[in-house]
Amino acid sequence: MRATSQDNVVRGPMSEKLGRLPSVGFWIVITLLVAVLVICLLGSIIGLMVEPQSPHLTKVLMHLTTLLMSEFLWGVIVGLLLSVIGAYCLAVFTTRQHRKAQKDLIKNFCIDTVDNIKAIVDDMVDHRQRTQIIHKDYLALLDIEFNVFSKNREHIIHLPNPVRDNVRKFVNDCAIRRAEIGNHLFQFNNSWTHANQLHTRGQMVEAQRVRKEEAEMARHNADQALGQLVVRVRDSADLVNSLKGVR
Repeated sequence: MRATSQDNVVRGPMSEKLGRLPSVGFWIVITLLVAVLVICLLGSIIGLMVEPQSPHLTKVLMHLTTLLMSEFLWGVIVGLLLSVIGAYCLAVFTTRQHRKAQKDLIKNFCIDTVDNIKAIVDDMVDHRQRTQIIHKDYLALLDIEFNVFSKNREHIIHLPNPVRDNVRKFVNDCAIRRAEIGNHLFQFNNSWTHANQLHTRGQMVEAQRVRKEEAEMARHNADQALGQLVVRVRDSADLVNSLKGVR
């Protein structure tokens, strides 16, 4: 039997914040470009509208014009723009890689869960055919798979909609069938215990009736629920293939 699914699926709290980086980076670049344009326009307006009244003022304007046209200033501006664009691209790349890694983790988790459920059901059916008993240990193993899946159920939102719905429906259907098997086995044990008590008190006929009617009906219902579970897990191969196709 395969190992039980691991429940170490961790939701990245930064993924939602990083998802807003494209819009934030866009406005940063726009703001810097506007600032550069404002500086250039301001220098042009000063140069056109202010007539030099003194050599000192002329010298100041010349220095301002030289500063605005200097390679150092434009080198700083271009370097700043390249740094912002590079940081933005790196953040976008990191975000996409994080989302892909998270999707792959959820996808592998679902594949492992589906495969484990099928393996448990196959072993349970094999044991039932050999011993004519539905062992409760297999029901406990199914409960473990269902509990692990329920703890991480919110993370399957990262999967595309058709696959997500199919995974949820598969696990829910299997859980319902498992609950039916457990209820019928509980009724079977109660009926058998009651028959033993009747037998101890000397009520042989009534004890025989309880065993043949009530206990046998409960066992039949448990076998029927197990058969429905087997039919449901037969579709697991298609579900696993659809999960493997998620990119």
